[in-house]
Amino acid sequence: MLTLKAHKDNVLLCYMRTGKKEVPVFWHPIVDKSLRNTVDDLGCFFGKEDFRDQFEISEEQSDIIKNSLITNDIPEKHQSKHFKIKKYIGECLVSEMDISDQSATFEIRFPPDKQWAASEIICGGSGSGKTHYTVNRIISNLTGKPNNRRKFYYFSAEWNSDLTLNKLKEDRFKDAVTGIDCGEEAVEMSEYENAEQFFINEVKLRVDNADKSSVICFDDPSDMSLGMTHLVRTLQNRLMRVGRHRGLGLMFLTHNLRGGSWTAQCSNSCRYFTLFPRSQSAKVRDFIHRDLGLMLGEARRAVKIFKQTGRVMRVRMHSPNAIIGDKFLMLL
Repeated sequence: MLTLKAHKDNVLLCYMRTGKKEVPVFWHPIVDKSLRNTVDDLGCFFGKEDFRDQFEISEEQSDIIKNSLITNDIPEKHQSKHFKIKKYIGECLVSEMDISDQSATFEIRFPPDKQWAASEIICGGSGSGKTHYTVNRIISNLTGKPNNRRKFYYFSAEWNSDLTLNKLKEDRFKDAVTGIDCGEEAVEMSEYENAEQFFINEVKLRVDNADKSSVICFDDPSDMSLGMTHLVRTLQNRLMRVGRHRGLGLMFLTHNLRGGSWTAQCSNSCRYFTLFPRSQSAKVRDFIHRDLGLMLGEARRAVKIFKQTGRVMRVRMHSPNAIIGDKFLMLL
C-alpha cells in the first residue's frame, strides 16, 4: 500500500515536492489502516465527470452516494452503487495518489549516500523529451546535497551538436560531467586509426576506471560510429548485468522499446522503464498490457491518466512495482 507515514518496513518510492518542501512517499508491504492515506474532500472523486461515467451515475445520484459515504447512511435505492464506489475509493487510497490539483510533483532521485544508482532505460520517439528528462535528472543530482553528488559519463553521437546537452557543459559541472562525442564525424577526426581504437580509449577505458557510484549514460548508442556500435552494445549489456558490483549506474536512451539485442537485457536488469505516453501511447499501452500483466482496459486507463497529468511515466520494474508520473502514482 502507499503511505506518507514512516514505518520500519517501508520502502521509499519517490518524493512529493512542492518548492523546497519535500515529502517521502513509501510503499508498505501490507494494508494497514493506521498507515492509510486519507482525503479531506470526497469531491476529488465525485467531482470528476470520468468518475461518474465509470459508475454510470448522474450528478444527483453522485451527491446522494457521496453524502451516504460521509454519513454511513446507506440509501436503499443506490445500495449497490454505494458499495461499489466505497470499495473503489478504498482501493485507490492504498494503491493510487493523484496530485494533479496541486502544485506538487513526484520526483525520483538517485539513492542517497552514493548507493548504487541502478539501471534505467529512457525510451521515446524523437522530440518526446528523452534528453531533456535525462539532463534535468543529472542536474538535479549535481545541484543537490554535496554528499549525494555523483560523476556522470555521457556518451552520445550528438554531444557536440545537441543544444539540450549544453546545460551539462556549464563550467560548474566540468568536474562532474565527462561528455564524449561518439558520432561518425567525431571518430574520423580523432587521433585514432579506427572506431575500435576510439572505443577502447575513449569509452571503455573511462568506464573501466570510473569511480564507484558513477552513472554511465549512453544516448542513442545505435547512432554512434558504425565500427563501434556492437562494442558499445556488449559493454552496455555487461553494465546492466554486473555494474552493481562496481556501483556503476546506467542510463540508456533509445527510440525503440522493442529494440532487439539493444533492449533484450533491459527487462531483466533495469529498475526503471521511463516512457513518454504522449508520443508513443499505443506502444506504451501494449507494454503495460503485455509485459506488466494489466488488463487491456486498465492499461488504456493508465496511459490516459498519465498523458493528462504529465509528460513522463516511470515504470518501476523491481519490487515494489509501480508507475510514477509527474502528478500521478499507481501501484501495480
